[in-house]
This record gives sequence, structure tokens and C-alpha cells, in this order.
Amino acid sequence: MGVAPSSYCTSRKYKSSGQLLAIRTSRSVRLSIEARTMRQLWLLLLVVGVQIPRPLPPASPASPASLTPRISIEGTVIRGRTNEPIASVRVTLRPSGISTVTDLTGKFRLEAPAGRYTLLALQDGFVLQRDSAHGVTELGMVLSLNAGQTLNNVLLSMVALPAISGHTYFPDGEPLAGAVVQAYRWQYTPFGRRLKMVRTVLTDDLGEYRLFWLSFGEYIVSASYNRRAQRAALGGRRFSP
Repeated sequence: MGVAPSSYCTSRKYKSSGQLLAIRTSRSVRLSIEARTMRQLWLLLLVVGVQIPRPLPPASPASPASLTPRISIEGTVIRGRTNEPIASVRVTLRPSGISTVTDLTGKFRLEAPAGRYTLLALQDGFVLQRDSAHGVTELGMVLSLNAGQTLNNVLLSMVALPAISGHTYFPDGEPLAGAVVQAYRWQYTPFGRRLKMVRTVLTDDLGEYRLFWLSFGEYIVSASYNRRAQRAALGGRRFSP
């Protein structure tokens, strides 16, 4: 009685495994036949010359930048009074930060989304010349452009920043080299009007000086000759006699 149940269970397990093997074999044979039939069909279509259409890739969605309406600005940067073109001037649209550089003929071209901007030209030693008729100030030109609008023949005139130059001498008329020359301007503060130093230079071996890149206005210029002022003007370095 103890052996029969064990033999019966083993027979059932083996029989179940055989059925599962037969099912798997039947499926694999059917799939193999279907795959071979499909290959034969493809070969037949290729021999006959039938073009089999291939599925097209999905169209990529347009980027937001390409859908944004654009505006265009073209113009020239010239030197005031002489009307000579100025090359290598950085022309910027603020606050977008879009910018370009003028070519050898002073021309520039900018593209940006429609909106309100300030057109500004930047060059060392120069500043925009005020033009009230066209809304140009030292801080730039305010523009408000609609989608698709093009602004041509924009003329930006720049003038050189003012400079003060001169000589310093000893009482006997000899050139004073290494003298500290400073430019001051009056500044209004909560405590009243005060003099503010805006530029400092040292004279060269001929006693000459040049205070450059100053803003337009009135200045008071002073000259002194002492070691402490020289070291301050030289950033702490000593001035060799």
C-alpha cells in the first residue's frame, strides 16, 4: 500500500511533462512554418517587382523658437561729425541679450522674437550720440516691433568720450615725471555737494598726462607729487626714480 501511491504520482508527473513538451513542440513548428511562409511571400513580391511601402517616421514637432514670430533690424553705426563707419561695435538688444558685431562697413543685422527692446551700441572709448528726432539717447534706442516687422536703415551715431590732456612742470620749467594727476566732479549726496575723484593717471617722462574715457561735464583737475600718491596710483608698486 505504501509503494503504489508513489508509483502513481511519478507516472502522473511524467505524463504531464510529456503533454507540456508536446504543446511546446507543436507551437514552435507552427511558428517556424509561418515564418518560412512569410519569407517566401516577401521573396515572391521582390521578384515580381512590387514595391513594398515602408512606414514613414513620425513627424517631429516644430520647436517653440520656430513658431515664435520674428522681427528683423538692420542698420549702420557711424562716427559722429565725420559719418565714418565704425567696425567691431557690439550691437545688443536688451533685455534679450541678442547681439552682433558690425562689419568693416559698420553694418549690422539682428533677428529676435517680436517685442519691446532697447537697441544699444557698445565700444570702448565711445558713447551713443543723442538724437531726439529718432529717440536715441546715451542709454540706447527704445523699439517696439510687431511680428514680421522689419526695421531697415537704422543709423546709430557714436562720439568719442571726452578726454583731458596736458603737461606738468617743476618751478624751473623742467618736465615733472611721475606726478599724480586726478580729475574730480561735483556730486550731490544727502550730506551736500562733495567732490568725487573719477580718474587718476601718472605723467610720463615728458611730464604729459591724458585723462580719458570721461563722461560729458565739468571737471576739476589737480596734480601732486609725493610717494604715497604715486604708490596708490600704481596699485602699491614703487615708482623707480
